[in-house]
Amino acid sequence: MKGRYPVGGPKIVRQELERLGFVYVPKTIPNNQVDVIWTMRLETHEIQALLPHQKSNFLPGMPELCIKHLLHKNIQLSKKLKGEKHYDFWPNGFWLPEEFEEFTRFYKNRGDERIPFIIKPSRCARGDGIICITHVSEIEKNSEYIQKQTPVAQEYIMNPLLLDGYKITFRIYVAVTSFDPLRIYIYPKGLTRICSERYTVELDSFKNSYIHLTNYDINKFNESSFVDNVSKEIDHDGLRCDVAYIFNRLRDQGIDVNPIWEQIKYIATATFLSAEKKLSWTAALRVPLRHNCFELLGFDILVDENMKAWLLEVNHAPNLEPHTQLETEVKRSMLRDLMQLVDMEQKDVPLVYKMTDEAWTFVESLQNQEIEKEAPSEDKETQFLKTLDTVDIWTIIDTELEFLRRGAWQRLFPNPDSNKYAHLFTMDSNRNETIIDYFSLGKNFEKLFGQQRG
Repeated sequence: MKGRYPVGGPKIVRQELERLGFVYVPKTIPNNQVDVIWTMRLETHEIQALLPHQKSNFLPGMPELCIKHLLHKNIQLSKKLKGEKHYDFWPNGFWLPEEFEEFTRFYKNRGDERIPFIIKPSRCARGDGIICITHVSEIEKNSEYIQKQTPVAQEYIMNPLLLDGYKITFRIYVAVTSFDPLRIYIYPKGLTRICSERYTVELDSFKNSYIHLTNYDINKFNESSFVDNVSKEIDHDGLRCDVAYIFNRLRDQGIDVNPIWEQIKYIATATFLSAEKKLSWTAALRVPLRHNCFELLGFDILVDENMKAWLLEVNHAPNLEPHTQLETEVKRSMLRDLMQLVDMEQKDVPLVYKMTDEAWTFVESLQNQEIEKEAPSEDKETQFLKTLDTVDIWTIIDTELEFLRRGAWQRLFPNPDSNKYAHLFTMDSNRNETIIDYFSLGKNFEKLFGQQRG
């Protein structure tokens, strides 16, 4: 098997692909002779030319979530269409310069009080170009910064959860393997990012990025306070620790962390649904087969002192180069399970065909049965089965087999309570409706189709 990945990219990606038996091939080899393409970007014509056996970690449409002003627009629109309460995890914000007047009016309506905002360039990563302000007068609409960076101004969460007096945020890994039907997973092992100077809400402190920005690539330059993790066994020594460590600390304080994790899961799912129509259309136009493409994203989450979770941003191609032994452990296990989840070696494809044929034979026999007038009414399962066609069956089987490969990944959607998200969808999809109906029956595959997997 042949794989292509950036030579200067994360070694951990190359190592995990080689562990599966993939051999690196250079760019001089045509794409159609490569089995896996791990990349930051594929052009539209390259995606459309993917062959059935090929796999790529690039799923088109992600700018809708990962370019900050597009994410802002999608969530703001969803608030209007679906209700503010469904997206109250997104901080108050403004896209500049487009909404500069509204931003100015926000301060005027509050008596020109100094209220901190964090200004994030739409396309930058790793903290590049981020500034904090306490009043709109500190920036100019026509400045080169605003015009070039087209940033999002996000109201600063003033009461963040602290670790021993330092502000923290979470990097949560989320994978999407399909838009139609929607299939999203979350990895339980995330990373906690820690500021390098103690937290304070003094207004003058917002000039100090080491107090208010948790980005590793910013805090590593703090020569006076920077401490790096030296051992994976010391899970809180430095500017990184496992999310589990924070949760354990909270449990020791008598705090139930399950609602926090449930909030984070809801945030990830609802965020995808805010752009669901655009994401589905883009994939349908460009991706030849559902299993050709997948995407790994990094969700940045802040939890405040009231245990409310907030979405800060979504990151395309999150940094997989580990800085510490702890990061190596977290990222390696996540990547290993991800490659298994997406069936990188495509071992299950023949099985999907085989099981679809067998299940269709069973369903077709039900559809051909003549029901006598005096016969008792059919149960819900039989009624559901009679509505299926081969595409529906393929969708269900593919979804089930993928779930079996999940490793430590937790499936966000679909799941038995998928109905709670039905009102957030923005387009009709027979595949999503079939999957939601399938899970609402509360039956597993074997019981519904009368056969065993494999």
